[in-house]
Amino acid sequence: MNMLATQVSLEINAIGEDAGRIYEYLNRKGECTLAALKKDLKLTGDNAAYALGWLARESKIDMRRKGTSLKIYSI
Repeated sequence: MNMLATQVSLEINAIGEDAGRIYEYLNRKGECTLAALKKDLKLTGDNAAYALGWLARESKIDMRRKGTSLKIYSI
């Protein structure tokens, strides 16, 4: 495996791990805001976005605007 493929594989694994942490967190909390999720799990905006995209593609979460906040739910 070349160096670029190895780097991409590591990044995909990290996104999957973050997605798993988010999914477990949402199953415990039920719902939360994006801000709370990033703070509680110590995720950067990009890492949270990648992991949430992963979960959304797998139909494991739903996201809704509530005022100025984005609420995230496990489904």
